[in-house]
Amino acid sequence: MDKYHENIRSIRKRLALTQEAISDMMGVQRSTYGRFERGETHILTANTRRFLRATGKTVEDIVDLNGDERGGFLREASVEDRVLELSEEIKNLRAIVEMLASRIEKLSKK
Repeated sequence: MDKYHENIRSIRKRLALTQEAISDMMGVQRSTYGRFERGETHILTANTRRFLRATGKTVEDIVDLNGDERGGFLREASVEDRVLELSEEIKNLRAIVEMLASRIEKLSKK
């Protein structure tokens, strides 16, 4: 794990948040957050922005802008990164639609 991801984990732990809690705050699945925190996925700028919004932290809190992390953090998300992120969003939306459809079906039977 690189320094960037160590800092993300450290911030979450200092805030006494579980991965599940922070993923809910970010609007992503817990497994997505776990991979993000462990550095198992590309650094997605959207997930980084979500993390910063959810924790109230700044870029400077997680990245040494004078060090080697600058290039990895500030790079534009690739098309592949964006497709992966959109796929995750679609999964989340499908789950919401299925839950709402189930509730509507239950209500219509009453």
